[in-house]
Amino acid sequence: MARHAKFRAYIQPGANLCTDAIHLAPAESRHLLQVRRARHGDAVSVFDGTGNEWSCRIGGNDKNRVQLAVLNHWQEEPPSPSITLAFAILKGKQSDIVIEKATELGVAEIVPLATERVEVKLDRTRAARRVSRWRTGSIEACKQSGNSFLPEIHPVRTLSESLRNPQEDRLNLVASLEAAAAPLDSATVSTSTSSVSWLIGPEGDFSPDEYRQIREAGYRAMSLAQQTLRSETAAIVAVAATRLFSNPG
Repeated sequence: MARHAKFRAYIQPGANLCTDAIHLAPAESRHLLQVRRARHGDAVSVFDGTGNEWSCRIGGNDKNRVQLAVLNHWQEEPPSPSITLAFAILKGKQSDIVIEKATELGVAEIVPLATERVEVKLDRTRAARRVSRWRTGSIEACKQSGNSFLPEIHPVRTLSESLRNPQEDRLNLVASLEAAAAPLDSATVSTSTSSVSWLIGPEGDFSPDEYRQIREAGYRAMSLAQQTLRSETAAIVAVAATRLFSNPG
């Protein structure tokens, strides 16, 4: 069986307590059979978002409780470097796109930010619903891409909250439109870099006071392109470039 089958399914970490069979939750069972049109005997790759992968075949196909026969299990290594992406919440479905693509690229943590110039204002209830939707979308992105690791999607934070207690051994970068921003290249992210944190501002960029906070927290200002990129483009470029420069060739 191929390492990753055509069909992929998600289980909660720790849910597979049996070594030879996996029972999917009702919602996941219905998605596999009714949406993806999988059938009895089809190969399915199951993942739990923490690197565990199982090669399986569909046995019992009750639409509300699919039973999978386990053929093999392995543990994937997490992508390196570990990337944290903190980005200002965007209008419409642009934040959904950022999270989908960041998941495909193996980001470890995602922090949605409520910055001064963010146009989307969310109260606590709406913010919680949005985060729940993003987590569901992240699972679907893992299924599509074959990524074995779900990113941790944090509740919405302010910029000052996200800058507290910075990790000293982490490379902290901010995508900046400032004239003094340095170009991002392979010299910035080396193969020895184990942890990278990116800050991505809103369409109107960070405010001068926010840039002051960012500099005081030890972030280095990086220019991602000669052109002015939209925020969602900047987020994807930043993560993709980090992957490329840290894994040359």
